[in-house]
Amino acid sequence: MVNYRKFKLKNGMEVVFSDIPHREDIGIHIVCRVGSNYEIKELNGMSHFLEHMCFKGTSNRNKLKIIEDFAKIGATYNAATSDDYTTYYGISHKRYWKKLLNIILDIYLNSTFPKEEIDLERNVVIEEMNMYNNDEEHVLHSNLLEKLYGDQPAGRTILGLKRNVRRFKRDDLVEFKKKYYTPNNSFIMIIGNLENNMNDILSIIKENVSKLKRGKKNKVLTTYDKQKGIRFRFLHQYIPQSTLQFVFRAGKAENESIFKYELLSTIIGGGPNSRLYKLLREEKGLSYHSSAHLEYSADHGFMTIEVGVDNEKMLETITIVMNMLKDLKKNLISDKELKLAKKLLNTQEELLLETHEDYSNYLEKYLVYQKKIEKLPARIKKRNSVTTRQLLNLTKRFFVNSKFVFVYLGPKT
Repeated sequence: MVNYRKFKLKNGMEVVFSDIPHREDIGIHIVCRVGSNYEIKELNGMSHFLEHMCFKGTSNRNKLKIIEDFAKIGATYNAATSDDYTTYYGISHKRYWKKLLNIILDIYLNSTFPKEEIDLERNVVIEEMNMYNNDEEHVLHSNLLEKLYGDQPAGRTILGLKRNVRRFKRDDLVEFKKKYYTPNNSFIMIIGNLENNMNDILSIIKENVSKLKRGKKNKVLTTYDKQKGIRFRFLHQYIPQSTLQFVFRAGKAENESIFKYELLSTIIGGGPNSRLYKLLREEKGLSYHSSAHLEYSADHGFMTIEVGVDNEKMLETITIVMNMLKDLKKNLISDKELKLAKKLLNTQEELLLETHEDYSNYLEKYLVYQKKIEKLPARIKKRNSVTTRQLLNLTKRFFVNSKFVFVYLGPKT
């Protein structure tokens, strides 16, 4: 069960506490509502590059001092950039909460972006790009985004363009951070064993961030999310197993049908009881890997049905998957199948809340999109209210050519 208390400071900064008394650690997360969806083409990659540069020195610490101070309290720390937000976090023993908070706030508030570090980090980020460009999953995903959304923010990668990274200057970093890293667009999560220190933590945060101006609310750049007919993307590479992706445009993060989409995804490819698993593995022995999952952002989203299959069995597999989708559009899902899908998702969600990552992910998906945080019982109630008729109606308007993108990775056939 997720428990939390949320405070909103006068300048708009939100501070959320989630006390987990049985743990010995504490995690501090600062999240900014900015990512690649907020970037014009010339700035594509800036959110990610800025995330790297915030660790390269502050007015109080150089980059090695940051590393050393985290090490002194045995902390694990990192940062991550997505299409909609950027997160900085550190996790350590509960007794080091004050030192951990000091370091995290210093990185958020006082980064200086030394010129020599910018030049060094360009190469690091470009090497990160090179690494991911050798990764089949990343290549598939980036090509999928491009085919779905084209030359607009949603169609570009989080890492950005190499030519952009090579020309970013210190003034660009300073200006971007000043515009987007504001109290009105940021929130802080403190997750773990608070040991009655909540008021002290809140007092330190207020003391450090109260001088910041509220700032304007960040606005995601609008995504054109339509197409005419089926779209195809073929990526030719000689590999022993082809990857097939059947992708359909779905709703955005703030979507009243999200529980229906999740249940549909689970029925199609959510484990051994799913239709894909039974059809492709248990009945035909065609595939080891099959899945279905959702991705959604501030104003767009999609479902990906993915299968890995022998090159010679590709056409047979495509036929099976397409027939399965036709059946879902034509016939009601059985009550038993829906009940088991609900049981799986409800149970997984209850059991997942074990780590800081689980808690932070749960809270982030509400706070990033500024939605009211729901307790697990409320989520389960909504999920359990979904009917087979509602899912049939969803499939009829969802599995259509005007929302369908097919991506293939494998040899020329």
